[in-house]
Amino acid sequence: MKALFSPAVAILNRMRYPAKFALLGVIALFVVGFLLAQLALSLRASIDFTEHELDSIRRVPKVLKVVELTQQHRGLSSGVLNGNEELRPRLQKKTEELVVAMKAADEAIVADAAPTAHRRWSEVRSGWKRCAAVACRWPRGTTCRPIPGSSAPLSWPSMILATMAI
Repeated sequence: MKALFSPAVAILNRMRYPAKFALLGVIALFVVGFLLAQLALSLRASIDFTEHELDSIRRVPKVLKVVELTQQHRGLSSGVLNGNEELRPRLQKKTEELVVAMKAADEAIVADAAPTAHRRWSEVRSGWKRCAAVACRWPRGTTCRPIPGSSAPLSWPSMILATMAI
């Protein structure tokens, strides 16, 4: 241990007291400056994370409305598919509400969302189009039946889960 500190002791023995205190002050200043820089970087990262959360929280009510309406639409669709024609007007109204809610959520997400949210939202939009148009026929006066040989690539439950993952 003596051999390790002997060069520093030799240098300090040659210095006068003001120079020794100045050297210790510079070392302390360097350490405090490094710690303050680390603190500033940590606080900046925390502020950035909080800003992203605030941006996201503005989209939450619109996305939750889409989830709610999607679940209601799924229930009404199931009723119509099972032959309950009394639900068809409510289903059409719910479809219109869902389209409006999807447009509002689309505007909110496209405006300032992360790339992963854009990708997930485009999957939800394409899934909605497939579930609403590809898998069923909707002519008036007939029951909605699955098109033979077709399958919606994104099912209702997976579409709802994808919406909630945004």
